[in-house]
Amino acid sequence: LLVAWMDEAQRFIQPDDGNVDVLREAMATVIMATQSKTSLRLPLGGKDKAEPIVLNLRNRVICRAADEDCARESADFIGKTQKRKITRSVQSRGSN
Repeated sequence: LLVAWMDEAQRFIQPDDGNVDVLREAMATVIMATQSKTSLRLPLGGKDKAEPIVLNLRNRVICRAADEDCARESADFIGKTQKRKITRSVQSRGSN
């Protein structure tokens, strides 16, 4: 069993680190901990190059979003939708 644990992963990764799928096939485990998914974009060569790598990371633990973009992406990932809340109140009228 091989485990690559990277806390603050944006400090350690490079654009060549897009081999997450190959490592998974070799039964290795890659853990990339970061404050925000968006912090991985620059070290991986931009949003377009980072997205397939991040999608190859199978499990996500979402605690608290560091920025609004990350919060929105996390909500979309878990299937959150916004719905309009309808409230009703009932009042009793007294008779005089």
